[in-house]
Amino acid sequence: MTVPEDNNRVELSYSRDGSRTERLTGGVPGWSWDELAPLVDICDALYINFISGFEMELETAEALRDDFSGPIYADLHSLFLSTARGGARVPTPLNAWKDWFQCFDVVQMNEAESKLVGCEGDLSDITFDPPRVKPRLIAITLGDRGAQFFTTAGFECHCDNLVGLPTVTIASSGRVPVSCPPRKGDPTGCGDVWGATAFARLLAGDALEDAISKANELAAQNVGQLGARNLFNHLEGKLSHFEEIR
Repeated sequence: MTVPEDNNRVELSYSRDGSRTERLTGGVPGWSWDELAPLVDICDALYINFISGFEMELETAEALRDDFSGPIYADLHSLFLSTARGGARVPTPLNAWKDWFQCFDVVQMNEAESKLVGCEGDLSDITFDPPRVKPRLIAITLGDRGAQFFTTAGFECHCDNLVGLPTVTIASSGRVPVSCPPRKGDPTGCGDVWGATAFARLLAGDALEDAISKANELAAQNVGQLGARNLFNHLEGKLSHFEEIR
C-alpha cells in the first residue's frame, strides 16, 4: 500500500546511563479496519508492534479483536509516547489502558512503560482479577535483569491455549533472569527481538518460562549488533552459520 505522507523517521539519542530521547518526523497514517481486515483474514496469529504509536486507533484494535479468532500479541511501546513540538516524543500515561489491554491476548512493555499504565496498584491486579478475559499474559522486559510476567487463570503455558479459555490453571507471576552476563552495545531493537522470539516460541509450543528465556537470550545478543548491518548480511546469505549463532 502506498500513501502520500512522508515515511516515519526516528532519531534516537542515548545518554551514558542508558536513557534516551526520541524524535519522530513523517506522518504515515494508521490502518483502518477496512484496510486491515482482508490482510489478517489469511493469518493464523498476529504480532502487532506499535513502533510509532499511530499504527491504529483503538476503534480499529477493537474491530480486530472482535473479528480475528487467532492469538494476538502486542508490544504496546509507543502507545506510551505523545508527540511534542518538533517531533519530540514524551512519555505519557496510557489513559485508555483498560480498553487497549482487552484487545490483545498478550501485551508487552518495558519497565518504564509499565509505570505509565494508568491503573492503581500492581499490574498483577489486572491478570488476577477473575472476570477479566484479556490479556492472558502481560510481559514486562527489564533490560539486563530479564523479564517479568503475569498470567491470567486462562493461560496454560502454551500459546494455542490463548484461543480457548481453560479454567483449570490458576493465575501466576514470575521473573526469568538473563542467563548470560550483561553486554555493552546498542540496545535499539532489543524489545522487538524479545517480543518476536517470545511469541514465536509460544506458538511453537514452548512452555512460558522457556519462551521467555530464549527471548532474553536473543535480545541480549542483539545488544552487540550495531544497526542493521548484520541483518542485511544475513538476508543476503553472507553470514556463515557460525557467525549467525555467535
